[in-house]
Amino acid sequence: MNVAMMSGGLLGVLLFALSLNVSLTRTRMKRGFGMEADTSHWLTKSVRAQANAAEYTAIFIGLMLILEFEGSPNYADQVYIAVIVSRYLHAAGMLLSKDLQQPHPLRFIGSLGTYICGFILCGTVIRYSL
Repeated sequence: MNVAMMSGGLLGVLLFALSLNVSLTRTRMKRGFGMEADTSHWLTKSVRAQANAAEYTAIFIGLMLILEFEGSPNYADQVYIAVIVSRYLHAAGMLLSKDLQQPHPLRFIGSLGTYICGFILCGTVIRYSL
C-alpha cells in the first residue's frame, strides 16, 4: 500500500465530506451563501470546518507528492498517518464543539498535530532540496 496516496485520498474524502455537509446544511436552511454570526450555529461550525480543511489539504498533498517524487525518508509514512489523524480530529472537534469560541479538545489536538506534522514535512522538503 502506498501510504502517501492513501493519505492524499483520505484528505480529499475529508474535504469533500465537509463540503457536502455544508451544501446539505445550506439546502436544509434555504441559505445559499454566508453563515450565521452565532459561533455555536451548525452552519457556522460546518462552514469553518470545511474552510479550515480546504486551507490545509492542498499543502499537505503537495508536500507528500514532493517527498514521494524525491524518495521519502523512512519516517514519512508515520507523519502522513499523523496528518490524517490530526486533520480528522480537528474537523471533528470543530463540529462537536458547542461553540467555536470555546474550542473542543479534539480541535486543539488536531491543530497541534497539524502544525507539528506541517513543520516536519516542510523541514524534510527543505532538507532534501539542499
